Amino acid sequence: MCTAFIFLPRRPPTLSIVPFSSVEWKKGDAALRGKMAKQVCGLRILRGRTQQEVLSILGEPDRRTEERWDYRVNTGAKFVGTTWTSNLVVSYQNHTVASIDLRD
Repeated sequence: MCTAFIFLPRRPPTLSIVPFSSVEWKKGDAALRGKMAKQVCGLRILRGRTQQEVLSILGEPDRRTEERWDYRVNTGAKFVGTTWTSNLVVSYQNHTVASIDLRD
C-alpha cells in the first residue's frame, strides 16, 4: 500500500483593516478582531504594558498562562475552503508585555 500526502497552500487572507478601538475589540467577534489584529501588533499599543493594562485594553483572553495570553482572531485566511483562525499572542516577562505576535 502506498500513501501519498498532498499539501495545499493556505490561501492568503484578503484582510480589510478596521482602526483599532478597545471598545469594539472587547465586544467584537473573531472576525472583527482579525481586522484590528495587525494594528495591535504594529502600533505597539501594548508594548511595556502590565497585564492589568492589557485587560483594560483587550479584555479577557480566550486562553491564558502566566507568561502568554491568546486572543482568537479570524484574519480571513482559508485552508481548503475552511476558515483558518489565528491567535494574537501577547507574551509577558515580569508581568509586562514583552512581545505581540499573530500566530496560526
